Amino acid sequence: MINFRLYDFWLGQLAIAAEQHNAALRIREGDAPIDEETHIRIQRVVGNAIKNCVEQLSLMDANISSLQLNDMLNLYPRVTYTNIDLLMRLQTLQEHINIAIRQEYFFHYPRELSGLSPGLTTVKIGGNINDHWQSITTAFPASKREIEAGLDCYAFGDSAGCVFHMMRLAELGLREIAGQLGVATVKRGKPLEYAMWGEVIEALQSAIDDLVNAKGNAAPLTADQRATREDKKEYYRTIMADVQALLSLRDKNAHFRDDYDKDVAYSAMYRTNEMMALLAKGSP
Repeated sequence: MINFRLYDFWLGQLAIAAEQHNAALRIREGDAPIDEETHIRIQRVVGNAIKNCVEQLSLMDANISSLQLNDMLNLYPRVTYTNIDLLMRLQTLQEHINIAIRQEYFFHYPRELSGLSPGLTTVKIGGNINDHWQSITTAFPASKREIEAGLDCYAFGDSAGCVFHMMRLAELGLREIAGQLGVATVKRGKPLEYAMWGEVIEALQSAIDDLVNAKGNAAPLTADQRATREDKKEYYRTIMADVQALLSLRDKNAHFRDDYDKDVAYSAMYRTNEMMALLAKGSP
């Protein structure tokens, strides 16, 4: 999946055309080598254009010509170039981009989900996950791909796909909870990674009950210890409520038991986001 702005591509095309025009005007005055000030501006403008028009779309037909143009610019000032050299490279690049884009097809990301307004479902311009998910990707780098895929599925109207990726994200959360509680197996010694969600939830709930009830304390809890225990109760209560809500969605998704609409997909995102954001903060 490639997330990019059509506007950036259009600006890149305009920049390439403008540099061709400027080079042609300078040629009329004589084909002298490019001066340093002009070179610095050309390298910046052309570099951005190549990034937005070639690299982001992985246009293989235009890749070689963009590399050749970059090589010419990067060799300066050791090897100088003239306006004719520049114009020929730019024309070749433009031609190759025009050929390459004939084979490109795009999905129009709905405007309300494009990062122009805040919300769980938006992806910022340039394809970055918005602030609602930032703490999660920072704490759990492996989560980024699932979040991106889930948001894209939601935008495409693939609600089942969105739920699927949210469940994979939630499973990452389950493993984090298990790590906090020291749970490595469920009943009969089955490893956590091979257990059903119901089995994992049961094992986690048992460990949570033991933890928050402070069983076996030889002395009464201090005020600070009681406050910490209450914080832990609320922390795990909230997380497990989200897990239980997601369990029913996971069962339907995994076993083709029901269809999903956008409201259900959004609910899955909301619950998963809440659970993972809390886990990102860490246990009290």
